Amino acid sequence: MSNNSTKIALVSDLHLDLPDVSDIFFNEKADVLVVAGDTCELNNYKWHSDFLNKCSDTFTCTIFISGNHEGYGASFPKVHAVLKEKLDFWGNLHYLEKDTFKFIRDDKSVLEFFG
Repeated sequence: MSNNSTKIALVSDLHLDLPDVSDIFFNEKADVLVVAGDTCELNNYKWHSDFLNKCSDTFTCTIFISGNHEGYGASFPKVHAVLKEKLDFWGNLHYLEKDTFKFIRDDKSVLEFFG
C-alpha cells in the first residue's frame, strides 16, 4: 500500500459450480477482495479449496459474504457456521454474517467491513 491508500476489489455471483468461471479479478493489484455472495453452494465449497488458496495467496485480506446460492441444500444457520469455520483455517479469509472485520492498514488506520 502506498500513499495511505487501500485498493478494494469486489466480485459477486461467481457460481464456481459452473464451468468457465472467469478469474480475471486475481490480476487486480488490490489489498482486499470482497466476495459478495453466490460463490457456490455450501456442499461444493470443499471442492473449491484451490480458489480459496488463490484468494489467500493473492490478497492481504478476503471478505466473504454469503448469497442465496450458498444456502441451496442447507439451512442458513448451517451455512454461516460451516463457512466461518472453513474460512478461518486460512487466517486472512474472513466470513461475515451479522459481524464486522477491522482491516488495519500499514499506517495503522482502520477500515471496518460490515456483513
